[in-house]
This record gives sequence, structure tokens and C-alpha cells, in this order.
Amino acid sequence: MYKAEQDQEGKAIIDAKWLATEVASIIFNQGKARVFNVLESQLEPGPRLGAAKRLTEDVISNIARDSAHLIRDVLGDWQEEVIPGAEVDLTSEEVEEIEIDYQKVERIIE
Repeated sequence: MYKAEQDQEGKAIIDAKWLATEVASIIFNQGKARVFNVLESQLEPGPRLGAAKRLTEDVISNIARDSAHLIRDVLGDWQEEVIPGAEVDLTSEEVEEIEIDYQKVERIIE
């Protein structure tokens, strides 16, 4: 699931695993996008750009994984009940894209 589970009263429980996954997702997705933009502006399309992108994704994956493990190790069994902020209306396509991205990050940090 791409968000903390909510109960009937709108409260949710977040835990160390949820936080670790969210942080890893930010690092991986935003880091990759920003570095890829720089690479694409500096390198012509071709094998060098492809190799640079693969190397970059590998490095950023490792940073995301290490960050997630640190959070889970430090926080252990920590969990907190929260009341989430405003609801966000998403299309089914946006929800599907978020779930795919979340699953990818979960595979990276395991």
C-alpha cells in the first residue's frame, strides 16, 4: 500500500517501515529525476547517456536502500497514531502509477 492505513475515524498508524519507504522513495524518485535531467542536458543520446543513467540509478538505489535501513534500524518498532492532513483526489491512473513506484522502491530497499 502506498500510504499509511487509516481506520474508520480517519486516524492512521505510521511506523518505521512506512517512514523508511517514504524517505527512500523521495531519495530515489527525486534524485534520479534531477540527475537524469542534468545528464540529458550534458550528454548526447546514445550509449554513454544510457550507461550514465544505469550507473546513476544504481548509486541512487544504494543510497535509498542505506537510508531506509538506517531509519528502520534506529526506529525499530516505533509507531505513531496520526490524523492525516487534507484528502487528495487522484485519478485511478495516478493511483496506479504511485503504487507501481512504491512497489519499485520497496523492492530496492529490501
